[in-house]
Amino acid sequence: MTKKLIKNKKTVYIFAPANTMRDIPELAIEIGIKNLDSLGFRVQFGKNVYHQHLYTSGTIKERLEDIYLGLNDNSVSIMMAAYGGYNTNQLIGNIDYEQIKKSKKIFSGYSDLTILLNAILTKSSLKSIHGPSFASFCDPNLNDEVSQSFVDLINGKKNIEYITPKFAACDFWYLKKELGPRETYPHPSWHPIVQGSTEGVLIGGNLDSLVSLIGTSYLPSLNNRILLIETSIGEHPGKFDRQMMHLRHAGIFEKITGLIIGQFPQTSMLSQLHIIKEIIDQSVKPYQFPIMINGSFSHVDPLFSLPIGGMIKLDADTTQCKITIMDSLYE
Repeated sequence: MTKKLIKNKKTVYIFAPANTMRDIPELAIEIGIKNLDSLGFRVQFGKNVYHQHLYTSGTIKERLEDIYLGLNDNSVSIMMAAYGGYNTNQLIGNIDYEQIKKSKKIFSGYSDLTILLNAILTKSSLKSIHGPSFASFCDPNLNDEVSQSFVDLINGKKNIEYITPKFAACDFWYLKKELGPRETYPHPSWHPIVQGSTEGVLIGGNLDSLVSLIGTSYLPSLNNRILLIETSIGEHPGKFDRQMMHLRHAGIFEKITGLIIGQFPQTSMLSQLHIIKEIIDQSVKPYQFPIMINGSFSHVDPLFSLPIGGMIKLDADTTQCKITIMDSLYE
């Protein structure tokens, strides 16, 4: 495990805006608490995280109650999603974004939390972390780079540089009897589809979730933004193609200055360069901006932390692709 937080011990509050925490094995939850504690965090759970209503973790009222319990608790610094799922968009119309802004609490997670992270940026101008959820820390073989990446952002570090890591994994470790071992393979190199260098404010996250914000008042400004998109494990290439074309028709590619696409599982057709390149070409051209694929910011491990709303630099180069987080999470 990586070094502990340099600053005072912080409390991480776990809430479940989409799927219930019941689906996380008890042993994994114990490991998650231990992993976060070793990094210098206290862990606190929302009142309703184990509830289930139909296909979500409790009713809309119960999920909102947990968010406000965390926001109203002065000991809480970080609001972390249990993990992903569906229907976080049921909540965003009933949240007091001014209270979130005043609280200055940092939200962290990925997958369906993309909806809330981008809504928070739009409505409160507050940065958040597209990065680990609580379930990420429940992995007994948690990658040190994932932990350090998260800690660096929480510590307010700036000028953080990311390059291609050595290994990747996309196995369902939480379904294994002893939660592992992980089945790793060489990480595909971060690859430039369109070369170039650009700077901009980061928006986006999971493509399914992001698409649900188009046409709403919760979608962030697109001007001079770098867009991150990633998909769930098992994404059908035809669906990804359709959603990329929807981004085109919605005018997204007319305004952004860069595009980062998270890596796909090695078994996916989308991991094949000629297929992903064809999809990108037909949906993005004739717009010109740097585009990088295979980024370590997806459902495939490792999952590095990025600041939604933060200023980043994308260097898409054939020699070495690099992403730099330029400012602090708190600036």
